[in-house]
Amino acid sequence: MHPVLRIILGIVVLMAGLYALFSTIMFIRVMINIHPVVRNGGYTTDYLLRSGGMLAGGLVLTGYFFYRAYKLLKPRKKEAPIELLGEEF
Repeated sequence: MHPVLRIILGIVVLMAGLYALFSTIMFIRVMINIHPVVRNGGYTTDYLLRSGGMLAGGLVLTGYFFYRAYKLLKPRKKEAPIELLGEEF
């Protein structure tokens, strides 16, 4: 893959990871602030499992995007030339 294309794709994937992190945080914040269970003074097990699952899924997705962006933006290692009988291949 062309190096410039790798950089552009890496930046796009990094932005997708930041958006996934932002969406996860905002969803959890909204669930905590406006959920009727919170207004009644308690959390149900179902509510905790759904919000915890959303948080875990969002963090896994964010981690995956950040990992892919790291792999795309990481500089490639230069391979040493193969020498055989004094000639490089």
